[in-house]
Amino acid sequence: VDRAAEAAAHGVPRVLAALDDVGDALAVALSAAVSLFDPEAIVLGGYLTAFAPWVAPRIEAQLQRQVLGSRYVAYAVEASAAVPAASMLGAGWAAPAPVLADPLLVPPLPLGR
Repeated sequence: VDRAAEAAAHGVPRVLAALDDVGDALAVALSAAVSLFDPEAIVLGGYLTAFAPWVAPRIEAQLQRQVLGSRYVAYAVEASAAVPAASMLGAGWAAPAPVLADPLLVPPLPLGR
């Protein structure tokens, strides 16, 4: 990811073309969700955060063309400000959450073994 972002920053045509394709594909996938939920912002997370400077404007432009309500609303696409592994951290905390909320969910170990 770092090498590809560095190549994009240096204007490598193949990388920029690939990022245009990524932006177009994400815009197609997001257009239905944006039409349904009318979000205030679209946040790119994970590895896409590194590519936001190139992908976000492409997504915004495509959403402007594809989403019916975009005539009245400009949908902002921005990079996540969270730590790079935020989704993994969230998943890590989600797994033990029920047990932390109610420790009696864990059955006691049998004695004498």
